[in-house]
Amino acid sequence: MKHLKKILMIVLVSTLWIFFNVSSSWAAIKIKAGGNSQPNSSKSKLAKGLCEPDIPQILKNLPEGNIADLENDFGQKSNSIKKILEKIPNTDDDQYVSSLKTFEGAFETSEVELLFGKFLQTQSINDLSKIKALSLMKSGISSNKKQIKADATFAYGLIHYYYRNIGGNKNLGINYIKKAANIPDNIGALTVYGAWQFNGINVKQNIKSGNLGALTGYQRAGDKKLKLNRDGPFKGLKAFNWAEKIFLSIAADKRNPYREQYQGQLAKAAQMKKDLEKDLANSEKYDPKGGWWPFVNQQQDRQHQIISMLADNIGISEQVSELKAQRSPQQFLLSSHQGE
Repeated sequence: MKHLKKILMIVLVSTLWIFFNVSSSWAAIKIKAGGNSQPNSSKSKLAKGLCEPDIPQILKNLPEGNIADLENDFGQKSNSIKKILEKIPNTDDDQYVSSLKTFEGAFETSEVELLFGKFLQTQSINDLSKIKALSLMKSGISSNKKQIKADATFAYGLIHYYYRNIGGNKNLGINYIKKAANIPDNIGALTVYGAWQFNGINVKQNIKSGNLGALTGYQRAGDKKLKLNRDGPFKGLKAFNWAEKIFLSIAADKRNPYREQYQGQLAKAAQMKKDLEKDLANSEKYDPKGGWWPFVNQQQDRQHQIISMLADNIGISEQVSELKAQRSPQQFLLSSHQGE
């Protein structure tokens, strides 16, 4: 722990050094400019560049939005839609979609995650129209564009469903979320639609199918979380922790036929967490070259094995045979998301 304290102290001192040097440099710039810093327009551009992602550049070569499409979906003019988006609706009738913020990490493409995040900040009708356009894009054979389309389909459906009680198109939202839960799918849609099926909300109740959907969303969210600090398409994105909370509630539900097996596996996961905390307390695990991260990543991989076991060892093969007639067989290629 002494090594860890030293590391934290070095980080703190480095941060203060950078702060004071940047402050001094900025003061020097102001003095050279006769006491005035950049013009207001330049300040605005600088602030915008620092605080907002470069959405147009990220979405280069992707379709632009069409406000007329939104007016058709909402059944209202753009001014009325803007007023709807500015309000906070009452969502007490569905605990699984009570907030949009819980879904800010429910995507596997940076394009949609950043655009959805921008919408959360601005509630802009223009951003929403872009999300709708992405849901309608022709993806061709590009796997990335297929995932963008699936992510955007869920995002657009989620927004309509969230505003369902104050002017959003509830049925359209449900249909879009259902569509995004099929091939190609989205982790947020798998989680929400699975919870709906398990509980008979908005759709016909199917406990086994709902359990599988929520489990798959949980696994995929876990895969993504492991890669957020590693080079690759997920680096710098947000974790989707809501998937874990929803699945664990379903796993503990007395109606779940796999409840007892789940509890055993989850107990192992809890023990792994304790082992991780114990190991982290041992300063010898500190790597002088890579810091704590190599060890932390190693422990995350170990815990991920438990998540994979939930699919491999707890009756999933039985669910697959029962559900093949209801869904595309591609839906059950869970192995492609394990052990990466």
